[in-house]
Amino acid sequence: AYLMAQPEVGEMLAQIEAFIRRWLPGFAADQRSYVTVALGCTGGQHRSVYMCEKLERHFRDLFPGVQVRHRDLAGNRHN
Repeated sequence: AYLMAQPEVGEMLAQIEAFIRRWLPGFAADQRSYVTVALGCTGGQHRSVYMCEKLERHFRDLFPGVQVRHRDLAGNRHN
């Protein structure tokens, strides 16, 4: 809730989504087997996790192979 209430977080998320949406079809057309998008923050447990989860939800229907890996969290989630 805290991150959703921060305008800069929403703006950053929208910019990252737009970037991925713009360039990912080109990677797919070039027969790329995967693309890695990595996000990080100082602690690696709040903003970057939030952003990755939001991006995964946004893109999973467009690109069913989307995977999220949280490198530094206990109970690392793999989709």
